[in-house]
Amino acid sequence: MKVKICGIKNTEDVRFTVNAGADAIGCVIDVPKSPRNIDIHQAKKIFDLLPPFVSSVAVLVPKKVNEIIKIVDLLQPDAVQIHGNNIGFREHEGLSSVLKSTKLIQSISVDVITGKTNYICNDPVKASEIISKVVDAIHIDSLVPGMAGGTGISYNWAIAKNIKQKVDVPIILAGGLNSSNVANAIQIVKPFAVDTSSGVEASQGVKSQRKIFDFIKKAKEVFV
Repeated sequence: MKVKICGIKNTEDVRFTVNAGADAIGCVIDVPKSPRNIDIHQAKKIFDLLPPFVSSVAVLVPKKVNEIIKIVDLLQPDAVQIHGNNIGFREHEGLSSVLKSTKLIQSISVDVITGKTNYICNDPVKASEIISKVVDAIHIDSLVPGMAGGTGISYNWAIAKNIKQKVDVPIILAGGLNSSNVANAIQIVKPFAVDTSSGVEASQGVKSQRKIFDFIKKAKEVFV
């Protein structure tokens, strides 16, 4: 099972996370409302430390396509993960030809109460089917009003399972995952990868090395 640890903010955490066996490192870039926010220069220092076979993921909440292109040009990440509902089907269609070697991931947020999404339409399965035609992977996260990822709250994983069965691109499962529930989530959804941020924190925005180690260990013990 592939594992991404998101919201990395410093070089000490990136070194430990890589040594613990993470397959990808995510940096939340230029998202002032997030406690995991860093600027592009900090992200470059972190990405430059990554060895071969560990992927760099720029996590963005862009308002315009140009913001994505600028960050990708400067950082050359392996992938860009887009949150929010400002970048739709047409924008993605154009991005796929511009980004070239950088993989494009769109996050679909599922409301933890209603099971609906605010991206493209209210139905997260239908939205995933539509956007899957123009992205390289779909990231499924929890929707909590006023937050763009890193909520620490889970939604109904049956929705993610249904999405996986309907689309042909890899599914990255996120949303309230931690070491105590990740194995069960993997068994239900059978995603390509899992992603966590708040689930491996000692306090908001501060990573716990023990929690990172435990999460990666539990995720990689599961065979699907």
